[in-house]
Amino acid sequence: MDEAFRILDDGRVFFDYGPASMVVTARRGDEDFSDLAASAFPFLRDSLSEIAGALPILRQYPDGMDYSELTGLPRVMAESVLATGEPTLTPMAAVAGTVADAMADWLFARGADAVIAAEHENLEKYSARPYQQALTQ
Repeated sequence: MDEAFRILDDGRVFFDYGPASMVVTARRGDEDFSDLAASAFPFLRDSLSEIAGALPILRQYPDGMDYSELTGLPRVMAESVLATGEPTLTPMAAVAGTVADAMADWLFARGADAVIAAEHENLEKYSARPYQQALTQ
């Protein structure tokens, strides 16, 4: 196994890097895009680095916090938590979902039309088709 990822026998790609343990499947129609999914490791590494740079802010509760200086993925994380209105959540609650969403966008931009990203106990299913239609098929 490479230190950061390996392609599993069924075509899924297992990433194990820093705090992230993620399994990703990428397809286009019936074609397995495991090589494309594996090539996403630098994107995952850079995403986690971007988040790590904002940890002092991301670990703070939203009450009275000013997240206006955040950009990129840290900003998305803060906006996600602020949208809940829950004062006991920090933006760190949105790490897995934000990284999975960004990974799916990255894979779609490179030709995948269906992506499944699972980090820890979270499972995110994405499709280039309308969301509701993708979940019912």
